[in-house]
Amino acid sequence: MSSLAALALAGAGACARAGGGRALGPRLHVPQPLAAGCGVGLPEAQRHYLFSVMRLREGGRARLFNADDGEFEAVVDAIGKRECRVSLLSRLRPPPAPEEGGGPTLLFGVLKGARLPTLVEKATELGAGALQPVVCERCAARSLNLDRLSAIATEARAPQRWSELCPLPLTPPASSGFSAAEFEAVTATPGVAFVSLGRNILRAETAALAALAVVGAEEEAVGGRAGT
Repeated sequence: MSSLAALALAGAGACARAGGGRALGPRLHVPQPLAAGCGVGLPEAQRHYLFSVMRLREGGRARLFNADDGEFEAVVDAIGKRECRVSLLSRLRPPPAPEEGGGPTLLFGVLKGARLPTLVEKATELGAGALQPVVCERCAARSLNLDRLSAIATEARAPQRWSELCPLPLTPPASSGFSAAEFEAVTATPGVAFVSLGRNILRAETAALAALAVVGAEEEAVGGRAGT
């Protein structure tokens, strides 16, 4: 069973509002360092999103964040068909503390067609800290467009979550289940535990999302994060 590179999760969420009701605008992940008073030039994909999709113009507001510096309110200084520059205002949220950890890591068999983007999007919304596709013997697909899937995960990233890894893998099998050899290998892996999601027969993507929902509910119940 060979694995592909993990999909780093970072996020862009829907518009939010400050305590006074003022709209803060779309939320974008940027890898460069962020600090109040700094100017940031956005790449073409984000320029297009703000200008053509969100229809922002000079003076419009957005939110920029990364896991190292936190989240900042930003004002659009210049935007058009060729460039987009913003200035960072006040910091809205500090970066996550190391002890906060991240959501669970989801291992999943590569799915065919639109089911895979849906799994990536919904798993991100449910708080998965990282996504790790694996190629099983019975997988219907053997290749991935990692750039597209990473973009989907970025757009779906929930505002309250950050892109951290957590040593709790949830491993639904491929569409038609594990082969006998794979099942034996998984069973023999230290730390693996089998759980039931009920009597219904679930598709691979449905089982993955149901498992994430159960883990999220358990985290809420105990007031912490999964990691044991």
